[in-house]
Amino acid sequence: MKANALLDPGLLCWDSMDYVLNKSKYWVLIEQIIKITEILDRPNICMLFTSKLANELIEIFPIGEIAHENSDLRDFCSLMYSLFSKWSSSEYEISEVDDVISITPDICNRSHLSQIIKAELKKIMSYVNKQPYDTGFITHCNVLDFNQTGLCCITRNSRFTLQIIDNQDKCIEFYKKYSLFYEENRKHNSLNGYGSRLPIYIGKQELQDLLDYFVCCDESASFVIFSIKYKILIVFKRHSGNLYHAYPIDEGELSRMRLSKKDVPRK
Repeated sequence: MKANALLDPGLLCWDSMDYVLNKSKYWVLIEQIIKITEILDRPNICMLFTSKLANELIEIFPIGEIAHENSDLRDFCSLMYSLFSKWSSSEYEISEVDDVISITPDICNRSHLSQIIKAELKKIMSYVNKQPYDTGFITHCNVLDFNQTGLCCITRNSRFTLQIIDNQDKCIEFYKKYSLFYEENRKHNSLNGYGSRLPIYIGKQELQDLLDYFVCCDESASFVIFSIKYKILIVFKRHSGNLYHAYPIDEGELSRMRLSKKDVPRK
């Protein structure tokens, strides 16, 4: 249940003159970027980024504006600067043996993208082609004018397509199948359940938050999480697709379930 996300560098590298003339367009873009990064901030979604790409972006407009105290972009640029550090903290190996030699539509054909940005984008795409996980190309019509629904990429030895995701609704739809969702089972309802009842002080959102931090690599039918806050063990059990319900257990029940330690992450 893992997935990758490739962020269009055009979202983070703008034509400064166009920004001056069309600020409203970019404020819409900023709102979309912030919402999309929140959607993608999940442990099983990998944002594909490199330190070289990050270093290039922080030197040019608009991220470079972080240095200007009176910049109207300062808060946004500060957020992106911190995310760059997070995204590029675990560098992956990128082989140039099978370089991407053609992309349609030609997303590199934008004058304000530097040669370094274009080269890094192609390297990341070469990496994507070797991965078993689905990858979405995250962009917006304000920075990339297109009619296609996918990027057609050609290397020396293969051809592959990435789905274009150009707004937050499409982003939610594309990545929801790689997420786990909590759904109450009335058997374990805090007030009138007839099975192992969940404590009344643990709300639905807290259970979803616990679930969000469990990286379910093998699509386990059930697993246990220890809640540090409430000092209890909670079983999450799949009942349909990526829907899970929850109920509490004690240490004795846990030992009888014969789950290995790796099945008991602590949150």
